[in-house]
Amino acid sequence: MKRITALCVALGVITSSSVRAENSLTFLYGEWFGPGKTSGLAASIRHAWEPALDGQFTSLKLHNQMTGKDGQEFVFEGIGYYRETDDRTFKGFWIDNGGDALPLIATLDNQTLTAIWGSEDTKSGRSVYRLLPDGTLQAVNSVKTENGEWQEFGRSILSRSPTNEESNPMARVTGIGGVFLKSRGDAAALASWYRKHLGMSLEDFGGSILKWEEDTAEDNGITVWHVAESNSEWFSPSDSTFMINYRVDDLETMLEQFRLSGIDILQGPEYHENGVFAWIVDSDGNKVELWEPKNWDDANKK
Repeated sequence: MKRITALCVALGVITSSSVRAENSLTFLYGEWFGPGKTSGLAASIRHAWEPALDGQFTSLKLHNQMTGKDGQEFVFEGIGYYRETDDRTFKGFWIDNGGDALPLIATLDNQTLTAIWGSEDTKSGRSVYRLLPDGTLQAVNSVKTENGEWQEFGRSILSRSPTNEESNPMARVTGIGGVFLKSRGDAAALASWYRKHLGMSLEDFGGSILKWEEDTAEDNGITVWHVAESNSEWFSPSDSTFMINYRVDDLETMLEQFRLSGIDILQGPEYHENGVFAWIVDSDGNKVELWEPKNWDDANKK
């Protein structure tokens, strides 16, 4: 901790009017991944370059997973911080899970960042990050030997991870796969209430399966997901922290069915651009939103 603190003091981490509002490393921002070699071992390497500490620094988060000949895996992780002091010149420091806390000085030439890390009192090395014409990032790491020569120990070619939503490779939610209620009393009675008043067919397991192809609404079927503010009155008078919106095929007829069954209609029908809405409370005290969907049209609103 003392080593890191000393580095921060030496670098002038405290906000200064001399800190540049922007830096020259934005071309590196984003996540990069790809294969490489480290000390003769096959490696899977990830970089994450991003602004840090209110934009005063650029940070590099490195994850290097190496595999030995016997299949044993080794993980090396580190974080570097770069602060632009003059045009295309940087000072910073490097810390890693090997226990190193090293100062660094870096220069930028076109789209090649060369960082020299360490000092006369510590081990010294050089990391060169070069953006290649094909858009990949080449990273070459070397250590300074006793005779002052640079000895390469790591090399990788990394591809940038897509950042837009359409091409982002991360796993994503694609829809609502199920809604599960915990009854406050008799679960079978609650399910029966939904069967009787909302027309939900119950399967042998006690629940209902709603198939999109059976939905004939104009919008061809969508599911809306939303998080409300903590002071929202949308869920009142229920004290639940959730509310389920059920798509219905004929809200006017359904509301009439409720009246005949003695079920109070809290609110509605309301006519909005995307359809007609109404609200009731189920037999367990949960507020229920009912929606007859329409294609978005201002003429739907009354």
